[in-house]
Amino acid sequence: MLPKRLIENEVDYCLSCIDKGLAKYKYNYFPTENKGNIYAPLHNCGWTGGFWTGLVWLAYELTGAEKYREVAEQHLLSYRERLLNDYDLDHHDLGFEYTLNSVSAYKITGSETARANALDAAEKLLRRFEPVGGFFKPWGEMDDPVENRCIVDTYMNLPLLFWASEESGDPKYREYAKRHLETTLDILVRPDGRAYHTYMMDLNYGNPIMPKVDQGYADDSVWSRGQAWVIYGLALVYGYEKDPKYKEVQRKATNKFIELLPADNVPAWDMVFTDVRTLKDTSAAAIGVCGMLEMNKLCPEQEDRALWEQKADDILQALMEKHTTRGMDLPSNAILLHGTSSVRHHMGVNESVIYGDYYYMEALTRCLKPDWKKYW
Repeated sequence: MLPKRLIENEVDYCLSCIDKGLAKYKYNYFPTENKGNIYAPLHNCGWTGGFWTGLVWLAYELTGAEKYREVAEQHLLSYRERLLNDYDLDHHDLGFEYTLNSVSAYKITGSETARANALDAAEKLLRRFEPVGGFFKPWGEMDDPVENRCIVDTYMNLPLLFWASEESGDPKYREYAKRHLETTLDILVRPDGRAYHTYMMDLNYGNPIMPKVDQGYADDSVWSRGQAWVIYGLALVYGYEKDPKYKEVQRKATNKFIELLPADNVPAWDMVFTDVRTLKDTSAAAIGVCGMLEMNKLCPEQEDRALWEQKADDILQALMEKHTTRGMDLPSNAILLHGTSSVRHHMGVNESVIYGDYYYMEALTRCLKPDWKKYW
């Protein structure tokens, strides 16, 4: 385990970065593209705003400072308005958005607005379910004859559905989530644990057709953040369902992630590249750590526990030493450097990304407070 004082110092630095954004990212505004190491404020849209609210809730839990709760609760109302207007919600990322914005708030404060937000978001997420084949479509028109695919990112959105069934007593949310898993696990995760990012599906019969790259290097490569989504997403799903298949696939994916890491313990943007000089994705590193720590917490006797504990420490230490904004000459309100949103789309390449900051802060919180109650 990393020394407690080292973790505390890093948390203090993260809090100082969050403080730089409190006055700017409140009400209906959230950090978005990083320009010149500063997140530009954007109104509430897209899939990443919840990560800022999640950061602010972590800061509140770690410090008890009301300034954080005040901003997080402003965002709660913003997300309520987004639901009422059904604005930019027709995609599969509602789990990212409403888990970190609303499930978190409900677990921390008992807010009925937060509870209603999260349950309403779960209901809207069901609109993305494709009954022919049985999976959630991430984006696009539901009847599009070409754009018909499943993707690994969805695994991180499923916990919202499992939570909704537990909270509401309605089993339908869990049933949809389980059907997606039954359809996609053997398609998206190869027998050796390597994940495809997306897989095209036949619109008429629901059969798998072929892997299709969207953000990775090639159709059959291993996009690093996608691999990390599998590690953490399936760990969270296992926490709800305790299905041994979820555990086994998660184990294979985690060990393959570790195997493919370069010598400096921070993955390239696609894990087909193992040279330490290749463009990094620090967000994938932080997400992977959260998944390892979560599964070790759920299964303290699991066979890979010691390996995963050590590798989580190695990754976090590498991020601390070489990949944060600490010590930069230029001003910044971000935490992690060297994230990569999408090389193929020329978006967020070698920049800070707000979800990288969130998962890094969550990983540090897990290390500092092993009994921390997750938002997912």
